Amino acid sequence: MARDDTYFQEIEQINIQRGGYNFTLPIFHYDSMVFGIVVLADYPATKALLPSPRLEPFSLPLHRTLLVLTAFEHRECELGSFNELLVLAPIRNPAGSGLRAWFMPWLRPLPSFYIMHAVSNNPKATTIFREIFNFPIIDGNVNFEHSANTTCCVANCGDDLVISITVPRKEGTSNNVLHFDLFSIKSDRVLRSEVIGSIFGANLSMGRKVKIEVGSNHFISRDLGDLKLGRVLALWHIPHTRFIVTNPIESLSFKRF
Repeated sequence: MARDDTYFQEIEQINIQRGGYNFTLPIFHYDSMVFGIVVLADYPATKALLPSPRLEPFSLPLHRTLLVLTAFEHRECELGSFNELLVLAPIRNPAGSGLRAWFMPWLRPLPSFYIMHAVSNNPKATTIFREIFNFPIIDGNVNFEHSANTTCCVANCGDDLVISITVPRKEGTSNNVLHFDLFSIKSDRVLRSEVIGSIFGANLSMGRKVKIEVGSNHFISRDLGDLKLGRVLALWHIPHTRFIVTNPIESLSFKRF
């Protein structure tokens, strides 16, 4: 898919220097591949890992909730080409939302996610997302392997496996808008950033034939073990997406949130 810069032309950016790096905000991602899975997880364990009782994951029967594991292969980005893996907890939007809202991005209020963990193989991206967005992101090795039928993402930190996810690879026909909120915490403040963009050739399925291997030594792996990951409910595979990550545009105190 050819890069189309006209999508970004009317968006004004500002220059920032932080952590020894020069960059601009919002951050433009010109072409990325992404897949994600929705899995069942333990509700009490998930809520216990969130930094504020006001961050509320969705409650399902039998003390279960939902967790999203998603991997990005950023082929063209202002921060350089890099890979990252995110562990996201879908949460109730401060404006109020139903469970269906984050399954269907065209509904409002926006689908909302709290970033529980993130691993990146780009030190510049790690520094910027940690210092500006306060994402809990660490440096590591995040690698993709593509075959004719599968895509595999493996995240390691040093000699420790964090997680390996293998999903069926099938290009779909869905082109749609990408728009959701990412929440993080800084001191006693809730920070919100928006992800806004477009997806091309997306395929959504029930998540059959997904293979997950969680390590045992790394702290992220131990958290995932505590979450008691269960059945995969959904899978999306998006061969091409372009999007913008806005700077934190809102800061709410825990008392207001």
